[in-house]
Amino acid sequence: MKKQLGYLLQAVWKRRKSGVVAMIVRVPLMVILPLITAYIPKCILSMIDTGRSASYITVAVAILTLGLLVIYLAEKIAFLFLDDMYFRLRLWFSTDIAEKNMHIEYEDQMDAKTKVLRKKAMYATENRAFATLMVNVTLLAASMLGTVSYGLSIVALNPLIFLLLVVSYGVTWQMSRWVNRYQHQVKNKKSANLMKIDYIIKKALDFSAAKDVRLYRVKDWFTRIGEETIEKEEKIVRSVAKRSFLVALTNAVLVLLRDGAAYAVLVVTFWQGHMNIGDLLLYLAMISSFGTWLRGIVEYYAAVDAGALALSDIREYLEYPSKTWDGEKGREAIRRAPEICLKDVSYSFEETGKTVVDHVSLTVSPGERVAIVGMNGAGKTTLTKLISGLFTPTGGEIFIDGIAQQRFAKDEYFKIFSSIFQDIHFLPLSIGTNITMKNKEAWDQERLAACVKQAGLERKIQMLPLGLDTPLVKNVNEQACELSGGEMQKLLLARALYKNASVLILDEPTAALDPIAENELYLQYRDLTEGKTSFFISHRFASTRFCDRIVLLEQGKIAEMGTHEELMALNGKYAQMYAVQSQYFKEEAAQL
Repeated sequence: MKKQLGYLLQAVWKRRKSGVVAMIVRVPLMVILPLITAYIPKCILSMIDTGRSASYITVAVAILTLGLLVIYLAEKIAFLFLDDMYFRLRLWFSTDIAEKNMHIEYEDQMDAKTKVLRKKAMYATENRAFATLMVNVTLLAASMLGTVSYGLSIVALNPLIFLLLVVSYGVTWQMSRWVNRYQHQVKNKKSANLMKIDYIIKKALDFSAAKDVRLYRVKDWFTRIGEETIEKEEKIVRSVAKRSFLVALTNAVLVLLRDGAAYAVLVVTFWQGHMNIGDLLLYLAMISSFGTWLRGIVEYYAAVDAGALALSDIREYLEYPSKTWDGEKGREAIRRAPEICLKDVSYSFEETGKTVVDHVSLTVSPGERVAIVGMNGAGKTTLTKLISGLFTPTGGEIFIDGIAQQRFAKDEYFKIFSSIFQDIHFLPLSIGTNITMKNKEAWDQERLAACVKQAGLERKIQMLPLGLDTPLVKNVNEQACELSGGEMQKLLLARALYKNASVLILDEPTAALDPIAENELYLQYRDLTEGKTSFFISHRFASTRFCDRIVLLEQGKIAEMGTHEELMALNGKYAQMYAVQSQYFKEEAAQL
């Protein structure tokens, strides 16, 4: 816990020094405030007992009250600074998690372990114990200081009272700590359950899944899995509740024993004449406050412990090492259309151990267009992710113009590639920003206009009242325009053209289009990628006939390779699959 609190204070000091200062100032003020409050009645009784005049007592009480008011206001101001941390801590660390998520390696992001760590970290930011950690640390420090200062006075009165109070609260503290540790142990199970529940809710509300849910009676499956997951979650919640109830019951019994014994000792001491009425009132208040401080140590330690454990979940993800390579070779060594060489490249998923790309060797000449085809699961997308640097080979090496992939700085390596995937994601910003990926003041207007024209979007944008400033994503912007499938592909093409990278990778970006529209778009890609090294991935073989070479993957291996004509003449798997697809499209065309 000490390490987590040190980390927290450093983070707060770096971002908002006033929060740490407020914590330091508030601790002694919290201890002094109840002491003065308890001392005022004793002073009044002492002044009356010694025969002080009414005016003297009035002035004295006014001074004490004014001092009390000043301390009260100072403590409340410090509290407001700390209370502000409630939202700031969530915002700061949620932002840190988002930044980590954007910087972590893509293949790590896909790993199941990383997903659980990320879910735990995000869940931790929503934990109230974490959000109130700064306040609870302050309360814990004040409770410890109050316990020591008030405890010394009680020891002087009667050591047995002090011992009884300390032992009883110590038992409660240990039991609270026991519950916190158990809650932390079951977090992995809770995170896994929450991920399943989130998935089920998301799919149940997903309009795009509505047809499948109804046609294939998926509702029953959702209901069954949901009920099983909720039942597992309820078991965890019940087990935590049982432990918490046991702690509460034990504490109630101890309160009855310790407070009763302490007050009995005070009353006996008073009747024996060993203290006056003012001292009795003072010690009653001090024992009550001492109990409050001791209880505060137990409660706030438990709260701080829970917050520290949540912070440890956040740190575990933020400090999770990402598998990466980051060399020093600059992009200036790369030609406009580089040669790409794969030497015995393999890739296996760490989680399952399944080999997806199996000892692939391939050399792509500068400016060559290569089509990668094959059935679903053949390893096409994984191969392109290896080439583009999203995945790191588990075996073999990849070279760009003779330079090993690992020698490049990662950011510089990514600049070599423009990739268009079948999953389309646009930012809820303007069309111009979605093409340039820059703010408007950084747009190269001439280059942007040329790319829009080349991509075939010029007429569409001219029809829009806001032109390139038209926002996208209707769910976020009411003025956003909706683009058709073909228009979205053209926008992605304009983005790739604007980036003007040396290598273009098209990973089935037209999967949602009909064969004719897909073929037209691929022909457009062919014309616009003249002189660039390009990879075209498609499960529709007819769309890639224009490529210089076609690579057929099967179970992660290169099964056949050559031009369309060469592969058709070979009469192997490519020819057979091409014939099947051609017959299907002929029948479909005849029906139309």
